[in-house]
Amino acid sequence: MSLFEELGVQKEVPLCQGIVRYRECGSGEPIVFVHGLLVNGDVWRKVVPTLAQRYRCTNPGTTVSLYHSRPPVRRTHARAQSRC
Repeated sequence: MSLFEELGVQKEVPLCQGIVRYRECGSGEPIVFVHGLLVNGDVWRKVVPTLAQRYRCTNPGTTVSLYHSRPPVRRTHARAQSRC
């Protein structure tokens, strides 16, 4: 996850596949910032504070965090697993 407070308040969304963590700041029309595989949202730390004055800026964490926070796999019927 990002280290810079300028990127906003840290939030998370629990999903069946794991937890998606992101930072959000500002208000208005939304902008979602994306980044490459080997970096995190910190690459936008100099851009977000300026744009947050007019827009709601959402900055997802690394995609790796999805896999690190994955819930344990329950061995149940295959149909039940397909719902997540």
